[in-house]
Amino acid sequence: MEERDNNYKACAQRHNSRSTMTFDPNVPNAGQSPGLFPAQNVTNMTRVKALINAEHVFNDTAQADDGVHRQMTMVARADPGALPAGTNGMLYTWIDGSARPQLKFWNGTTFSQLTPPEELLPIKISGSSALAGTASTNILNVAYNYSGTGWAIIQNGAVLVYRFYSFVRMGGLTSIQEINSLIGAINRPTLNFVGTILRATNVDAGAQTVTYSLIINRL
Repeated sequence: MEERDNNYKACAQRHNSRSTMTFDPNVPNAGQSPGLFPAQNVTNMTRVKALINAEHVFNDTAQADDGVHRQMTMVARADPGALPAGTNGMLYTWIDGSARPQLKFWNGTTFSQLTPPEELLPIKISGSSALAGTASTNILNVAYNYSGTGWAIIQNGAVLVYRFYSFVRMGGLTSIQEINSLIGAINRPTLNFVGTILRATNVDAGAQTVTYSLIINRL
């Protein structure tokens, strides 16, 4: 009995010395008892946990967040030709014409690119800034071309004044046109370009909070 135990220990030690953290789907096999394969079994289970834990929560003891996604990391692929049987859609990473990875969805009929949203959808830019009399703040300073519309608004107590504009920026050229305005007891704020930077300005002599709201389309 002691001799057999020593043989098992020697076998396990040899197995440990050969372990390279490589998954072996053939362990255990029909001829291996639990006393003969534990080293490789630990390696296999460690590899399984590492693979799952990279993207999902892998708790050793059951918890409410078992299996929850940490992230979803993708390898870029070409547009698919067909959906796998029994499926309805596919979300994947694809390389665009500028060699950038983008997120796409395919429902089996239509390919829909989802990123980057600033190139695909109108962009909302809004905010407010407390400005001293005649002071300005930059609200849009980007490298791409665009067109859009924008509001410059002051609401102070019962007073509301604004100007509404259309504008375009193409290369180093800009144009802005006032479309409408509301006159009141406070001087109406303005939107204006300085170079290619779009700014909001409080033209009133007193300090005011200027609110701006832009909708732009990247060109």
